[in-house]
Amino acid sequence: MQTFLSYMRSALPLLVVALVLGAATYFVATAVLKRRGRMLPARWKLWLFVSSVYVFALVMLLVVRGEGFSLDGYGWYSLDLFHEYRTLARSFTANAFINILMNILIFLPFGFLFALPFGESKKRWLVIPLGVLATMCVELVQFVMRSGIADVDDLFNNTLGVICGYALARLCVNIRARRALTSVACAIVALACIAPPFVAWGISAASPYGVSDYETGGRAPLTGGIEFSAEAEEFLTSAPETYSYYTTPGGTLAEARERATEFFALAGTSKDMEDLYDDSAYIRDEESKLVVYRYTGPEIKLSDSAALSSGPAPGLGEDELRTLAAGWGVEIPEGAALEELGEGMYRFTLDPTGSLGGTVTMRVREDGLEELEWGVYELTEAGRSAHLTAAECVAALERGDYAGWIEEPSAPLTVVSAEIEYALDSKGVYRPMLRLDTQSGDSLYLDMPPA
Repeated sequence: MQTFLSYMRSALPLLVVALVLGAATYFVATAVLKRRGRMLPARWKLWLFVSSVYVFALVMLLVVRGEGFSLDGYGWYSLDLFHEYRTLARSFTANAFINILMNILIFLPFGFLFALPFGESKKRWLVIPLGVLATMCVELVQFVMRSGIADVDDLFNNTLGVICGYALARLCVNIRARRALTSVACAIVALACIAPPFVAWGISAASPYGVSDYETGGRAPLTGGIEFSAEAEEFLTSAPETYSYYTTPGGTLAEARERATEFFALAGTSKDMEDLYDDSAYIRDEESKLVVYRYTGPEIKLSDSAALSSGPAPGLGEDELRTLAAGWGVEIPEGAALEELGEGMYRFTLDPTGSLGGTVTMRVREDGLEELEWGVYELTEAGRSAHLTAAECVAALERGDYAGWIEEPSAPLTVVSAEIEYALDSKGVYRPMLRLDTQSGDSLYLDMPPA
């Protein structure tokens, strides 16, 4: 809801301009027609006014509203059909859903309004190719003027909107003529055009997993041959057949504000501003401190930009790090394993052996803590993930269904070691992923499907 309201607030000034321009066009057109001795009936005056406002609104929202892109020549484009639907089906986000739905709805009035003047004419079907032509023109203008991304998915969704509007217009005509069967057919077509984003949402809801920080898929397929070291082969053959995955409780805005108040109070400051989003809250104090609270998990990041003026602090021990964390009101769970990542970065990892799991990451400088990321979750076992065999790993890598980056996908690849690593995903599920370490030092991550 926050995302939709933000969109509407940003679009409101342009819609007001569209209303003014549409009204001006309406009055000019009716004045010209009156001068020529032609008087429009009231229903056609209403149609002319609404259509004029709609056309200007379309131009304002799809062309003028674009922020542009800093590219030489032409703008961005995407020819990856159904990319938005695949993304939404993998993990629901309000932004993706609203973007698809709005691209359908914004062209629905086109099919409805411009089908009405045809009435029962046999040429009424021309509204659909006319709508496709209009959306192609919009995408072309966005591409040339760099006012947006020319996306084949937008063309598809806009066309669905035109067909939906046309079906609704025909539904009204058929109801008025009391044609029951054709009315039902038109209603079914209209619903079918509006259904795709809801279907993708349903597919996402049916899966226990969301998208993790290591989002897999869409990578370059590895074609140079894949081998496993004896150590990696041993891990893959001797590992348990399944691993548990867990749900986490999530957080609330009230908890975010409470955590920020406690953090700022330690420094003797108070909240100065907050930015709220669907998935997170950003809260700042009057000086240099920031709290980022992600509701999934929840995950909390505390930072102090005042420490940026000094260099990193390597070589700190566990007790020193625990003391620094306590100074920010954070207690690191007992049993968490410490790892120094370099450049003043440290990570405590708590394996999900009991009711807790996750990591605490700290960036330490000579002047003190710069950043602390708290991702320790209360876990409830929700199911089991299936372990991958060597053959399944090879198949996933050759499909490009992995996370990570390989410089030469066509070169031979050797997996020197394998390990299970847990990660929180967008649905708040703390789940295992298979990490493959290569001879070049790169790490590739594979999803482990539900058992």
